[in-house]
Amino acid sequence: LVQINRYMIDPEKRKTQQPILLEKMSTVKKDIEAFNEQYSLLWKRHYRPDNLQIIRELLDRLGLYITIKAEEIKNNNYSFNGKIISKFISHPDALAEDIEIPKIYLRKEFNLPNSPDEAWIQIIADSHGKIWINDQFVGEIYARKSLSATVERERVRSFEISDLLRKGINLVCVEVKNYIPQGIASANIWLEYKVDKQWSAPIISDSYWKVSRRSDDQWLTKEFDDQYWELTESVPNKWHISRPYFQYNLPSRIEYYW
Repeated sequence: LVQINRYMIDPEKRKTQQPILLEKMSTVKKDIEAFNEQYSLLWKRHYRPDNLQIIRELLDRLGLYITIKAEEIKNNNYSFNGKIISKFISHPDALAEDIEIPKIYLRKEFNLPNSPDEAWIQIIADSHGKIWINDQFVGEIYARKSLSATVERERVRSFEISDLLRKGINLVCVEVKNYIPQGIASANIWLEYKVDKQWSAPIISDSYWKVSRRSDDQWLTKEFDDQYWELTESVPNKWHISRPYFQYNLPSRIEYYW
């Protein structure tokens, strides 16, 4: 795919590579499935079954990404698009030197043409985040990087929110705390919904969110006046993060490789 994107600009020439790529991807997926089964047999031979499912999920996930890319190739999408495009956002003061940003409040309004059939919001926080939709608490995330595969699964959280969304203006609010000394509170957010079997373009964390270092009791409401809040700034992403595909029930993951 890298070579095709780099050297094969002509769409018709790209199409000639389609059967070759699909055959390779089919072979790789079968190899992953076989490896998954063999790995499971070896695990059960030497260890108790506890936590084997975590490893199997990683391999299943890899196979699903290959299936998704194969479907995209059939639709002439050869892009190397596995990484998340949403940004980690924070207060603009976070870009200044020697300034701690231990806590931030984020707000974003968006318009829906109709009530969605399905909708998901995903959050990755550095490091403790809480989400509200239309003044209703959705959930929180509080896992940090560790050596535990169990904890690593919790570093990305996604929530089904179709019951909380409605036609017209909707509001998402996020509170983020960073407990590390001299740390910067930041969040990466991805919201996607489906109306009449059609998935929307994602609403992502970018420079159009409003942010403040302080709030009051009304900040979760649509009536709250945030005109004096500032626009967010993106901060460096410290991790490799795969993009979500909610139509395949596949959220993002902070990958192990560095």
